[in-house]
Amino acid sequence: MGRGFDSIPDKSSRDNVRETDMFEVYQLNKKAKDTWVTLRFLPGDLLPIKKHWIKIMGGKDKDKELKIPRMCVNFNPDDKAPLRDMKCPYCALDHGNDESGAPAQYDFKWWTQAIVRDEQASAPRKQPKRTKGELKTGKKEKASDSWTPVYCIPLTNSQAGMIRTMGERNFAQVKDKKSGQKVKTAFPITDAKYGLDIDIKYVPSNPPTNRYVMEKGERTPLTEEERDYLTWDFSDWEGIYDALGRLNEADAMTDFKKMDVIGTNSDSDDDDDDDDDSMSLGKKKKGKGKGKGKDSSAKSGKKRRALDDDDEDDDDDEDEDDRPSKKKKSTKSKRLLDDDEDDDDDEDEDDRPKKKKKSSDKSSKSSKSAKSSKKKRSDDDDDDEDDEPKKKKKSSDKSSKSSVKKKKKSSDDDEPVKKKKKKK
Repeated sequence: MGRGFDSIPDKSSRDNVRETDMFEVYQLNKKAKDTWVTLRFLPGDLLPIKKHWIKIMGGKDKDKELKIPRMCVNFNPDDKAPLRDMKCPYCALDHGNDESGAPAQYDFKWWTQAIVRDEQASAPRKQPKRTKGELKTGKKEKASDSWTPVYCIPLTNSQAGMIRTMGERNFAQVKDKKSGQKVKTAFPITDAKYGLDIDIKYVPSNPPTNRYVMEKGERTPLTEEERDYLTWDFSDWEGIYDALGRLNEADAMTDFKKMDVIGTNSDSDDDDDDDDDSMSLGKKKKGKGKGKGKDSSAKSGKKRRALDDDDEDDDDDEDEDDRPSKKKKSTKSKRLLDDDEDDDDDEDEDDRPKKKKKSSDKSSKSSKSAKSSKKKRSDDDDDDEDDEPKKKKKSSDKSSKSSVKKKKKSSDDDEPVKKKKKKK
């Protein structure tokens, strides 16, 4: 292998590429700004791309707020289920717009291919030769000098929905094979024979929902020349995702731990222990951790710590984190149970761990009554000490109706009864 200047690594270059490095991109917000452009969308598979834009503290001194893109780890364009059951740590973040203060935003685009009529009209008289690979596959290579009026166009969900709706009313009379009669049939606007041109205009002064204006154009069946145009290869979507910087599950988790994520994360922070479950679905879990909101209400930085814990010990940490506020109570209740093991009253023993405060009140009352009884008798070591104060209290309540003096007499009269109980 040669060791020329070309072999010197370029540290300033990115590890991953952008869509503009792979395709010729036609940006509607620039090309169609305050002017009409005409597009003929082509049949074929679309390429959906899902990214997360995450707010972090960056810069040399970590003093600048930045937004960085990350490809979704488990996005599957052909199925709603996570790709190969992988977990995406970026999906666990709270997502929203800038006004919401969420630490992340979704970036979902439907990449399509279309003939740009303006580019088609300005075709060069003498077209450059196609490469061997282009002649074989019919797919455009980004680095080649060959010409094609077919561009890649990213569409949002709302824009793609508008185009799909146009296809619902793109009717044509087609002969039915069974009956032999012509039937009114709807065709997608990308159909090679019954497809349409679409006129698009971008008006930045309009409200956000109405900035893109789309109108149906004429029906334009694709000609042989148009069918022969070089198109772009969307078939290897996994290779495209990887080239755009998609990480595997382990590398994405390592990358996520290094991030200094900023912003509020109210929904997912209320349920830190369910991070793994939410990542497995690629969505945030809501409504599960109502009882844990007090302990887990935190800023987005705590999300990283929660994921660290789950990564080290998934099963143990989830069990422990589910009850963070009950650890002290459980140890105290254990002490109470240990102290009461020698007592014969099992019913009181069951109540003490559940109602700690009430049990402490009962024990204080019983200790006071025990002290008063100790003054009046010499020998007071009894296992049923809890029952004595109750009986004494009842007798004192009855005698309190007559006078304070009678109360003393009644307490003296009760002692023989207690001695009988001792014999038992």
